[in-house]
Amino acid sequence: MVLLDAGRATLEIFDQAEARAIDQVEAGRRVAGPVWVAFKWRTAKGRRGSGRRGARILGGPVLTPGAIATSASQVSTASS
Repeated sequence: MVLLDAGRATLEIFDQAEARAIDQVEAGRRVAGPVWVAFKWRTAKGRRGSGRRGARILGGPVLTPGAIATSASQVSTASS
């Protein structure tokens, strides 16, 4: 896996095995083709609106392992 920080966005490049694992976590099944674009929405309402504008929504909101780890470290830091 390669992570490239692009300011407000992150470009993640995966091999086939990593892509399958990420699809499983984020969509519950293999859904991605050669390119996967994921967005972080502030609200579910914003995500629903993107579907009306032509985006193909492959899955609903999920709490990914990275988000869980970040949340845990924020709680730990806040309570220190």
